[in-house]
Amino acid sequence: MKIKCLSSFLLVFFLFQGYSQTRDSQQLKSSYEEHFKHQREALHLHINKSVFYVGEEVWWTAYAYDKKLGEPSLATSNLYCGIYDADGNPIKEGMFLVENGKTHGSFELDNTFKNGTYFLRATTSWMQNFEEDQNFITPITILTQSPYEALTDH
Repeated sequence: MKIKCLSSFLLVFFLFQGYSQTRDSQQLKSSYEEHFKHQREALHLHINKSVFYVGEEVWWTAYAYDKKLGEPSLATSNLYCGIYDADGNPIKEGMFLVENGKTHGSFELDNTFKNGTYFLRATTSWMQNFEEDQNFITPITILTQSPYEALTDH
């Protein structure tokens, strides 16, 4: 009798589990398709170094690409880029024209910058339509005096 009850229980359990997994798989597939229904952009900024001195310029090249197609994003026409302090406050910002998924620009480091870590951040208007944060952010260090200047000041 115990074996029949146990067998019946296991049969019902595995049937329910199979139905549940099928339903979960369908829901996962539906969520995945909905997520990628719209074009998703990603950005990458190329900078040649990560430590800068006041008086220099931070030069960069930006690449926008379509994550679904793996090609340059042709939909984006404006890139918003800026340098932000550790609290996320903008220090310098600009809007740059994107052509064929590529643009470039620079920010002059003037006397408003103090020694510290800052963040170079880039985004597009299209990216703001989605919950996930696809902004490009990279830390940079800015120094007010080069080591060579410090040696000659004495």
